[in-house]
Amino acid sequence: MSGGHLATDVLGPHKGRLAVSYTLFSLEMFGSLLRPYFLGEAVNDLQEGSFKGLIILLSVHAALMIVGTVLQMFDTRTYTTIYKDIILRFMRTHGGSKDVSVLSARSTLAREFTEFLEFDIVYIVEAGYNILGSLFMLYFYEPSVLTICAAVLIPVLFLSRRYGRSMGHVTR
Repeated sequence: MSGGHLATDVLGPHKGRLAVSYTLFSLEMFGSLLRPYFLGEAVNDLQEGSFKGLIILLSVHAALMIVGTVLQMFDTRTYTTIYKDIILRFMRTHGGSKDVSVLSARSTLAREFTEFLEFDIVYIVEAGYNILGSLFMLYFYEPSVLTICAAVLIPVLFLSRRYGRSMGHVTR
């Protein structure tokens, strides 16, 4: 991995697979955010004696289960391939090394990088979807609640930034 950039050298050939993976994840998150709407429509239709909303809710739920299953299978193959490529690239460049601890450390580092791509980035994007989705739902439920949440959010952001800086000084 020396002499190149990890992102372009290793992730470059997998850009398409990563894009598909993150797109499927976004579709799953968007569907999860719409689920309360479809649930409300199902309840409304049931109160009127119609099963149309319930059928739509079940169809959306089934589609989300299919997307989630496909995403899980696709992710497993994608991130395993990325991990394998990182290890193979390292073995080609440093394969003659007899130092087992270096090989072990590089292998662990490759696993950590792959897990970062697979879990941490998804966690950050999921948090963004949840925050924006919650704000969007609050706006349609009661716009004044959104205003109150935004008013509370400003001091929270300020205090968390200040707290983060103070913790940065403590951990140095």
